Amino acid sequence: MKPEYLAEIAEASMRLNGVELLPHQQRELARVIASREANRERFIQKVRSPTFEWKKPAPRR
Repeated sequence: MKPEYLAEIAEASMRLNGVELLPHQQRELARVIASREANRERFIQKVRSPTFEWKKPAPRR
């Protein structure tokens, strides 16, 4: 699910529970959800990448 949708769903859920979010709280919620999505994508990329194999460089002489 897209981060924008998750933020909207979380805000709607909080409104149903009687919590009124201020604008800065809405922005913070959207930022946290977006950063988690970015972290998830980086993790998936890291896991799927091939393992690093260091090779000793050849001597110059």
